[in-house]
Amino acid sequence: MTDNTTNESVHGCRSNTERVITDDEYACLYSPEKQDRQQVSLFKQNQYDKNAQKYWDQFYKRNTNNFFKDRHWTLREFNININETMKLFEVGCGVGNFLFPLLDEIPNLFIYACDFSSTAIELLRQNSNYDSQLIRSVYSKKAR
Repeated sequence: MTDNTTNESVHGCRSNTERVITDDEYACLYSPEKQDRQQVSLFKQNQYDKNAQKYWDQFYKRNTNNFFKDRHWTLREFNININETMKLFEVGCGVGNFLFPLLDEIPNLFIYACDFSSTAIELLRQNSNYDSQLIRSVYSKKAR
């Protein structure tokens, strides 16, 4: 926050001051030694890219829909006219932590939801709030 007004942040905390990183903290974060240790090898980067879909499927099989919290703050963050009929395309919808709270607040919304984890799409469709009249969900192998 750059002005002196008190606003509510995404996490519901109120603050009127900006957090300033000290020189020591900056040096620690951006020192060449730290950067060298944090580098992921090109081989590992390629493995993560190549297997991202598999890793996300494993993540959702392990955590189901209990990992991410529902995002009930969306309307506070975006200026949305809820009187209009709208369509939304959510890429990377996961298990619906964004779309279900949004549908609760915007009744005339239709959402196209896409994820490249088939497990996430299965969990999304199994949710008791899933309504095929309001949500069209698809699994896509394309991540790029």
